[in-house]
Amino acid sequence: MRTMVNIAKLEDLKKENKPQYIRLLLGINGFPTLVSFAKHLRVTPELISMVIRRKAESRPVQTAIAKVCGVPYEDLWETKARRRAA
Repeated sequence: MRTMVNIAKLEDLKKENKPQYIRLLLGINGFPTLVSFAKHLRVTPELISMVIRRKAESRPVQTAIAKVCGVPYEDLWETKARRRAA
C-alpha cells in the first residue's frame, strides 16, 4: 500500500511540477545532485538546470536524462514536429 501512495504522489508531481519530478527521478537513480549528473555527462551543471527548466534545449542531454530516469523521452519532453527541407 505504501508503494502505491508513493507512485500516486509521483504521478501528481509529474503533472504539476515536471522539473521537480525530473530532479526526483535523477536522485532515485543515483544522482543526488545536478552537479553529480553533470559530471557524469561531462557538461556544466548550469546546462542541466537550464534543460530541466526548459530554458535551453539540448537533445543529447534530454535523451540522457530520459535514459537515466528510465522514462520514455516523450513523457519528459514535448516533441515538436520537425520541418523537412523542400
